[in-house]
Amino acid sequence: MESQPQMEPKSVYAGTRRWPRHHVNVPVMIVSESRMQRREVAAIATELNEGGLALCTDIDLSVGDVVEIAFVVSCCALPLKFKGVVRNRHRYGCYYGIEFLDTSEAQRGEIVLLCQVLRSDAGFLDS
Repeated sequence: MESQPQMEPKSVYAGTRRWPRHHVNVPVMIVSESRMQRREVAAIATELNEGGLALCTDIDLSVGDVVEIAFVVSCCALPLKFKGVVRNRHRYGCYYGIEFLDTSEAQRGEIVLLCQVLRSDAGFLDS
């Protein structure tokens, strides 16, 4: 009798996100340092959740690049500044997925508060 190949069980998280995403349209400033060059570029955050954000910018970033992101959200007037890593890049353009790195307890609290405000106002994205 031939044995069937063992299939890896699918993760219970496959196809789901850790946090719901929110539509936003928030100007942000990106600071990127590479090869002893510091660049500050304006961008637009288009999605936000407790773990990171999606943004559109003219700067050329690569997956794995570490950046600083600063923005002010008008609904709560909180100036927010985070360090993040580029986790994905849309192959046809200037869209990037950024995961927040090394967030302090205070920063996590600020982003949770912001997401609560967005949850009550803007709703969630489907996936």
